[in-house]
Amino acid sequence: MESRIREYRESDFENVAKLLKQMYDHIWIDVFHWKGMSLKDAREAVKTDCLASDTKVFIAEHGPQKKPVGFITFAVRYGGTYYIEYLWVEEAHRKYGYEEKLLKAVEEHAQRHGHDAVHVRVNVNIPEEIEFFLNRGYKVLKVLETAKYFKEPTYISGKNIKVAGYRFKLR
Repeated sequence: MESRIREYRESDFENVAKLLKQMYDHIWIDVFHWKGMSLKDAREAVKTDCLASDTKVFIAEHGPQKKPVGFITFAVRYGGTYYIEYLWVEEAHRKYGYEEKLLKAVEEHAQRHGHDAVHVRVNVNIPEEIEFFLNRGYKVLKVLETAKYFKEPTYISGKNIKVAGYRFKLR
């Protein structure tokens, strides 16, 4: 099957917004019982999150029609540290390895620009995501993320999970 990973173009804006909405709807509805994201909010998120000055976007295209089926965004911060922020491929196209191809494109970009690491924060509520990165050589760092809630979230589960030999307690 014909496929290609390429850099974002202005003409991709609406497709990325639709893909971002799919991602948020899939992840946030399942994990946090959220009602979903409007396309208007997705467009705003593309502007603020994906098109920030320190952020790049790669697009996965599928078939001869070159249909955008996924994307990855990464920011280059703190003098050259690469941070993957979003990675999403439509469910129907995951079997073609686009997630792996998008990730590899970022890793190769980092190496070409003289950097020796790519970082990603992974949601412990999504064990498949943790496994995806651990199975590709990513390591668990000793980092603690903190948050102050002004109103206690309703999605805290307290459930314990084990992924790839690591134990996590979900909030």
